[in-house]
Amino acid sequence: MSTESYLQGMNYETFVKRAHQAYNNRKPGMHLSTLQNLIWAEQGNSCVKHLPSFDKQLDQIKKYLVAAINKFISRKIDSEKKEALKLLAQRVEFASGSDEIIEIVNEGIELTQEYKNY
Repeated sequence: MSTESYLQGMNYETFVKRAHQAYNNRKPGMHLSTLQNLIWAEQGNSCVKHLPSFDKQLDQIKKYLVAAINKFISRKIDSEKKEALKLLAQRVEFASGSDEIIEIVNEGIELTQEYKNY
């Protein structure tokens, strides 16, 4: 396990937990390993053989991210942030790899700083 993939996974977990206002990561798709497994599958280094293919993991993580972004959009937030989040959701749909997902997550974290207590 690389430190970089762990940190990227933590950012993913932070963003999804913020969206769901959760203090734990027990909800499916909320744990940092969701993104880590995608990264490893993309690199061909999956150490867990029972995990789905890269494409299936990517589709699943996209669903989790869109759901998280929609949670933020449904809140009372300023219209500028709401529009930026809508654009992020569109970018998720067209993401083809972990690098794009990581970039979206990092931008999402910046946009949702007011919820950083989660």
